[in-house]
Amino acid sequence: MRKKLRLFFNNAPLNGALLYFFAVCAIFFGVGRLLPVSIWTEIIFRFALFVLIVFFLHTIFGWTLKDLGFSTKGMGVSIYLSWSEWIKVVMYVSLLVTLAHPQAMHQLEQAGGASALVPTLRGVAKNLAALTPQKLAVTILFGGSVGLFEETFFRLGLVNQLRLHFGDGFQRAWCTVLISGGLFAALHFMNALNQPLSLTVMQVLQAFGTGVLWGAIYWRSGNAVVPVILHSLTDILILTATAGTSASAAASFGASAAYMGFDFALAAIYLRPKKTRHSGIQAKPLWYNDPIEEIEENEANFLK
Repeated sequence: MRKKLRLFFNNAPLNGALLYFFAVCAIFFGVGRLLPVSIWTEIIFRFALFVLIVFFLHTIFGWTLKDLGFSTKGMGVSIYLSWSEWIKVVMYVSLLVTLAHPQAMHQLEQAGGASALVPTLRGVAKNLAALTPQKLAVTILFGGSVGLFEETFFRLGLVNQLRLHFGDGFQRAWCTVLISGGLFAALHFMNALNQPLSLTVMQVLQAFGTGVLWGAIYWRSGNAVVPVILHSLTDILILTATAGTSASAAASFGASAAYMGFDFALAAIYLRPKKTRHSGIQAKPLWYNDPIEEIEENEANFLK
């Protein structure tokens, strides 16, 4: 069975990538709904899915954690290309530090209805005032589990498999990041089950731009450490700021479209023709990992 699966994913990598996507989604939503409703359950479940995906990628393709990018190789390139995301992190941290100041709540209360943003900032300030070391630890673990799972699912697993089908090159690189980014955005439509559709559409737009940009950065650098850290930090900061607030911190539709356009513009710079001749991804196709004799034997068995 394992040999047939390996041959299927090697001979039909695009179909294999789509099968992989829907299989992980089925496990995430199917098994996830059967588990007890608990923040600790969600944290453990996401870490378990990370292990499952890594085990699958190693079993089918022979890729190790180092092959997938959990190393220092390409880290400098990834840090450099992620400059816009680091700026966002610094802005989030600066905002939280400012709102955590004891006088921040008083000033926001005095502001009244002067700005439509005031209720959101007031809610963030209340969250920070009620933040305990235990809540912060849980937030860090949850945000870390989300970043690790989603980056492994989409960038490491999906981008690598799509690249097996498309290969290197300008148009091929764009096919890889657009499909992976589109599926990453599509998954966010599930948020509509628990929130207004308008808010979900804005999240999908932002996720599409982010997915394409992060896919481009991973395609160029092949490093997984930086995307996981950035994704986790972003989620941790957002959860710290907005968890429990009734006011939405989401941007407007126009701002969401602008964010998406900005991310697409950066991706276009990173994936210009001269930079897409060779990818920085370290994972090799299946046939690089197996001796010719074993491949021929596997193909013969598969055809029987």
